[in-house]
Amino acid sequence: MPLHHDARLTEQTLREELASGHADQAKVKQLTDQLSADRQQLQTIRAARMAEVKSQLTPEQYATLMTMKHGHGRHGHHHRDQAR
Repeated sequence: MPLHHDARLTEQTLREELASGHADQAKVKQLTDQLSADRQQLQTIRAARMAEVKSQLTPEQYATLMTMKHGHGRHGHHHRDQAR
């Protein structure tokens, strides 16, 4: 997803600018604003995708999806952490 990649690059550039020891405040503000806008767009896209998925599932299937999503995290980390 290009937007996700752009957000990561912006975040990396912001971190580098802040770590430089002489951060340009105008650049920091511009990067912060861009990162915020990218994240808002990503959230909007995720919400639209979830609405599309929900419209194609039965209530039971959607409930199962939500249980799996919230019970196991984005990539199954919760489940893996419990096994340790």
